[in-house]
Parts: sequence; structure tokens; C-alpha cells
Amino acid sequence: MSHDPVPPPHLLLSDWFASVKDIKQHYFWLDFKNLNENNRKNALSRLTFLTEKYGINPSDLIVESRRPDCLTSFTESGFRTSYYLPTVHPYKTPDDEIVEIARKINSSLLSGKVNYLSSNYISYWFIKFYFPQAHILLWTMTGNDNNRPVIKNVLDDPCVKVFLKEELMAGEE
Repeated sequence: MSHDPVPPPHLLLSDWFASVKDIKQHYFWLDFKNLNENNRKNALSRLTFLTEKYGINPSDLIVESRRPDCLTSFTESGFRTSYYLPTVHPYKTPDDEIVEIARKINSSLLSGKVNYLSSNYISYWFIKFYFPQAHILLWTMTGNDNNRPVIKNVLDDPCVKVFLKEELMAGEE
């Protein structure tokens, strides 16, 4: 229960849901780092149990994974799902590598049913070029947001459904 680079505390998702006040007024984005064919059924069963227990509408919860083939059952159960793409930096990734990444992503998309594509905002133009109709979830980490023109486009794009931006707390550098 954390986000890189902070090490996760020893907290169960059920304990965290139990601590959220007015839980029905919230949306959740869960990044399944280890979702695979062997654990997807148990993960879906447990997440379904927790949403029922805490009164969370499955459509208010995004399940993200690098395995779109494992997300289909979540999508069909009413959860929002997102295929977590690799970050493709438009000025640092060679063109032939970008084309190959797009080909692999497209192939992976054929194996699963997802609602969104998600990535670091640096990949925005890559996603827009190769997957122009996709609904997109993006994020940026502090110190990673110097590209104001891209951020303006991200904020103005109706295909971008969520843009998470980590802010520095006072005194942090």
C-alpha cells in the first residue's frame, strides 16, 4: 500500500478501506504489480468481496496492471481497468524501438479487455499517435513536470480521464 519509491507499510487493503471516511465518495486506483494468470482469480474474488463489504461501487475502482490479459475478468465484473504501459520518452527512445513497443502493446491489447491505457505523462504523445481513441490515465512525479506544453495538452485533452500530479510538501526538495 504505497507508491514507488516509498517502501510499502504493512497495511492490508481491507484495513485501509476500513479507515477511509465516506468511502462511497471516493475513487480508487490500484496498481497490481504482480497480477498474473496464477493469482488473477483470487485477486478478483478478494477485491469483489472487499467492494461488497465496504459498499464500494466496482466502477469507482481502477485496477491497473501490465497484464491486460489478466484484466479482462475485472472489466467484465464491472471494475474499471487500465493497461500500465512502459514509459516511452519521445526524445530519448529510438524511433525503431518506439514502433516495436507500439506493436507489442497493440498485440497485448488484443489479448485482454481494458478501459484505459496508463503511463507517465512523458508517454502522452506516444499514446496519442499510436492509440488515438484510447481513454488515458497519466501521472507525473515531482521534478518530472518541466514540460509545460505537454501538461497543457494533457489537461485540455478529453481522452485524458485522470492526471495525477504529486506535489511537494512545504520544505521538501
